[in-house]
Amino acid sequence: IDFLSSPFYNIFVALRKWGDKVSPRTGRPKVENPKRNDIKVRIDDETAKQLDDYCQKKGLTRAEAIRHGIHLLLSQKK
Repeated sequence: IDFLSSPFYNIFVALRKWGDKVSPRTGRPKVENPKRNDIKVRIDDETAKQLDDYCQKKGLTRAEAIRHGIHLLLSQKK
């Protein structure tokens, strides 16, 4: 209780008035289509190397390349 009557506490309370507006939350902006689903796939060393080479050549991440591959498979007619 001695802390509450200290000069430090009085200064702190004086700097922050009750009812002051709080700054808006900061962080990453909301995305239009969030990626909430996580999939784990096991691949052999050769496939991983080919995927990494492709990603480096095209400037993509592994996830982007895999998403492109899924869309390509789904767009093919049966």
